[in-house]
Amino acid sequence: MLTRNRILFAVVVLAAGLAVAALSAKGPPPRKLTHAVDAKSHGQVKPTQLASWLIEGRRDFTVIDLRAPDDFGRGHVRGAVNCGHCHANAAEGRAAVEKGDFVDLSKKLVVYTATGKEPVELPKVLAQNPNLLLLEGGYQAWQEQVLAKVSFEGVTDPERLNELARKEAVRAYFAGERPSSAPAVLPTAPIRRDNAHKPAAAREGC
Repeated sequence: MLTRNRILFAVVVLAAGLAVAALSAKGPPPRKLTHAVDAKSHGQVKPTQLASWLIEGRRDFTVIDLRAPDDFGRGHVRGAVNCGHCHANAAEGRAAVEKGDFVDLSKKLVVYTATGKEPVELPKVLAQNPNLLLLEGGYQAWQEQVLAKVSFEGVTDPERLNELARKEAVRAYFAGERPSSAPAVLPTAPIRRDNAHKPAAAREGC
């Protein structure tokens, strides 16, 4: 009986030793390179609100498109950069400046996916930006709320017609077209600057 107990003890010790050796061979656990981002941990911005910021010409935020390059090529929010141009550290940032592809991470960031429902994993420097916002509904919502054609058919109420005309003016602005309705004033006016290179004011943006 004693011999049997000794054998069992030896087997347990051997198994534990093998487990420790296996862990040592694997080395330390890999460092987490990306972090989950969601609407609960970061704020959201509606497509119409983002459209207003872009029309005004605010400079204190950057729009980042997280979709595949092919999708980006077929259409994207005006002024957005594809995620492939974003840098995750200072070294990549310096390289981006030299190439002319630079995302200023000191600015507020608006990121978007295809529908706003896809899981978002970002490098730490992006994910922990306290001013990072998600575009509500993603690019799909941008298309539906900003780029979709506006119908005036059957509308006679002057107030509603004015609302639709302003919406059509926004659509035409981002589509690079002339409004299909009677001339309408954009709902927001561009920010006037005496110096075109003057830094953005703190009051601008998100």
